[in-house]
Amino acid sequence: MMDNVAAKKQEKQFVGLSLRRILKAVMEAAASIISAILPILLILALIMGFCYAIFQIFNPWNYNPADIFNKFNSFSLSDWERFITGDISMLTGAGTADYQSALTGLANGLDKIDHGRKTNRGLAQFAKNAANVRCGYVWGWHGQEITAASMEKWQHSSIAQSGEACSTDRDIAITLRGWHNKPGFDCSGLIIGYMCFDPSVYTGNGKKYTLTSSERHLIEQTVANEAEGEPYKGQMAVAQCMLDTCLATGERPGSVVVRGQYAVDGHLPITSSVKNAVSAVFDRGERAVNAPIRYFYQPSLVQSDWHENSLTYITTIGHHKFFAAKGYNYGFTNNTHGYGYQTTSSLYEKCIVHGKKGNWGTLGANQRFMPSNVPVGVAVLRKGHVGVYVGNDPKQGAVIVEAASFDKGVKYTTGLNAVRSSGDKFNWWTKLPSIS
Repeated sequence: MMDNVAAKKQEKQFVGLSLRRILKAVMEAAASIISAILPILLILALIMGFCYAIFQIFNPWNYNPADIFNKFNSFSLSDWERFITGDISMLTGAGTADYQSALTGLANGLDKIDHGRKTNRGLAQFAKNAANVRCGYVWGWHGQEITAASMEKWQHSSIAQSGEACSTDRDIAITLRGWHNKPGFDCSGLIIGYMCFDPSVYTGNGKKYTLTSSERHLIEQTVANEAEGEPYKGQMAVAQCMLDTCLATGERPGSVVVRGQYAVDGHLPITSSVKNAVSAVFDRGERAVNAPIRYFYQPSLVQSDWHENSLTYITTIGHHKFFAAKGYNYGFTNNTHGYGYQTTSSLYEKCIVHGKKGNWGTLGANQRFMPSNVPVGVAVLRKGHVGVYVGNDPKQGAVIVEAASFDKGVKYTTGLNAVRSSGDKFNWWTKLPSIS
């Protein structure tokens, strides 16, 4: 009996210390560490949760982090104030600088080719421009801006519910990741977009608007008052608002300043920056933005429901938000030159009817080059799909621009049917109606 008690006592000893005391010391140390670290972990968890929530709100489609940083970096003080209150319209609204930049790219060279008409060479140039500025693919579109809001609206539309490509959440995510704030086209929309696009909106720079000395002084005073402390581009934008209103209404600057209730205070100094901004806009035809802006306000001073709800938001420069008239279409007019807003099938049928009148030809199953007598800007077709021929590469073959799919966007392909699978080959080419 005594031997058993001694054995138990021996079991409770470890390196001369009681195991009970060792365990107690370990638990106390662990509790101390946990109590010290737990608040830090909780704070980190809250921060990570907040960051994750923000990321899900503003970046559920895996945008490039640099793009997000640039958006936040461009915020004005009023934008931050609105952001803190939960207003994210400045991040998801239409008319972003990226979209306008892409539309400027779409207009590249068209004024020197078309001269106000629609031509096969113009269509070829427009198609190349669309590929060069990396336009995306959306079924039924002819140049609308790809944003989270526009894609959500489109996804629930009847055309997206018809079962065509790019209607699933995954397709939407891929489209937004690749072409956020870019124009979207489907294959026939690439042609329709050209037919209704007015490039003069983006190529009208360089026109002088002659001012009297008193008008110039009035405009400089107005810009000095309205854009004091604003960046040079913001001063140009205020001057452009007055010019674009003059051009739209036919009024002279004096009437525009009075009717627009611009601030004019003759006591403020007119800086060289203001003088240069006014001269750039009125004398040299330069523009702060391509869109015809006619209205602006400063959200940090006043919240204007009229501007927000009755006009078309274009951009924010400095502390000012700038707007075009309601219904501004970014250069895409309602004049489709007889095409209407057709699906690929209806456009295909239209081309068949037109093709039988001439200016058309068939394409071989393994044909690589277009015949030398075929002009650029013709349509190449198969049932359900159309592309635009833009020239022959001497080594690789015919170059086609097509709005391919949600994961490929508008792209170049070379080699014509020699590089296409059996179900994807073009059957014939035709010069399109209403194109000279």
